[in-house]
Amino acid sequence: MKVLCFPADAGGCGSYRIGWPAQYLAHLGHDVQIVDYGQRSGEFNVVGDADGNLSSVHVPEGVDVVVFQRVSRRVYAEAFLMLREKGIAVIHDMDDDLGRIPVKNYAFAGY
Repeated sequence: MKVLCFPADAGGCGSYRIGWPAQYLAHLGHDVQIVDYGQRSGEFNVVGDADGNLSSVHVPEGVDVVVFQRVSRRVYAEAFLMLREKGIAVIHDMDDDLGRIPVKNYAFAGY
């Protein structure tokens, strides 16, 4: 089974919730790959039309599972459905209540 993991960031949250568990599974011999934040376009590609509608999703051949963290854009929810239709399992780590981020928090503008 081939697993691709996409941490939300390179900081603590991305490390202890996605990165370190994935590294440990790889250490145990599982086919687990962590995709750094800046390398996503080579491993996961969401393709849309001129109106912003999702037209296709691309992942490398042989991927069985994708793991994402803190995804908040609608297009990804649609992409997850397309991946599931291709037989690829989707795991989405979401323990943050993005609707309750305080206005003064630096993350507020991004969500």
